[in-house]
Amino acid sequence: MDEQDQIIEWMPFVSHLAMKVKERMRGVQSVTFDDLYSAGMYGLLKAIRNSTEEKTFKAYAAQKINGAILDYLRKVDHLTREGRKKAKESDDEFILISIDSSCEWDDENLFIISIDTTEHKEVSEILKDCMGSLHPSDYSMIENLFMKEVTITELAKEMNLSWSGLYLKKKRALKHLANLFKSKRIKEEDIL
Repeated sequence: MDEQDQIIEWMPFVSHLAMKVKERMRGVQSVTFDDLYSAGMYGLLKAIRNSTEEKTFKAYAAQKINGAILDYLRKVDHLTREGRKKAKESDDEFILISIDSSCEWDDENLFIISIDTTEHKEVSEILKDCMGSLHPSDYSMIENLFMKEVTITELAKEMNLSWSGLYLKKKRALKHLANLFKSKRIKEEDIL
């Protein structure tokens, strides 16, 4: 059986595993079934190309497919493991302001801002001011991706960009937004 036939044969299995992950993620709308399925298909392809025994292929493929899906989820997660740990350990109310993890920033660039309820409004105002300083297309892109939870695939199609083109645009805009926020936040603290 050639690679193409194997892919076709195992596509329903990938769909099943992707659906199981999506069901566990009820309420998370920023990750679509299609995103999980695509990641799973990548895992299937790796399994087909690296498999040596036909007999244990299903277990091996499941491991590769689930691994590829988890790698994708880690990639799109905005927090590092250390950042998530810090957030869980904090007893304070907090806001997490993070640069997309794909920018390869370390934990020093993850802002966990402990706040009281009066400061929350101030932080929100600074962030709104920073958003207003962005180029209109960057503002619209960030609004669609993070506030309206439009997927990258959908937005790339709408903006007539490739997926990778939009990904790079998002990366640059988030880095710019974080720098604006840092500079305005420091200026606000100097005044107080």
